[in-house]
Amino acid sequence: MKLNTQNSEKPLNGFEKIYDLKDNGKVYHATHLKGKVDGVIKLGIENVGIFHLKRPLLLNKKGNIITKDLTVLFYYHNRLVGYDLEQYI
Repeated sequence: MKLNTQNSEKPLNGFEKIYDLKDNGKVYHATHLKGKVDGVIKLGIENVGIFHLKRPLLLNKKGNIITKDLTVLFYYHNRLVGYDLEQYI
């Protein structure tokens, strides 16, 4: 099955809710994830999928989040499904 990766950009904004969730005691995150959300997201994008040939997430020239391998991205998605995070986003 070939998956279409065209038009799969996500702007790098709207992720500030993670700090609200932490302040309300709903989630915890690593202590080194401090500072502006953009920096934390960029660090995460740099580190996700480091063991795969194709990186599941990248930043394009416009600064939007893109994927080059939806199969690997779905792998990580499926690992997070049990946390029911969609209700907070």
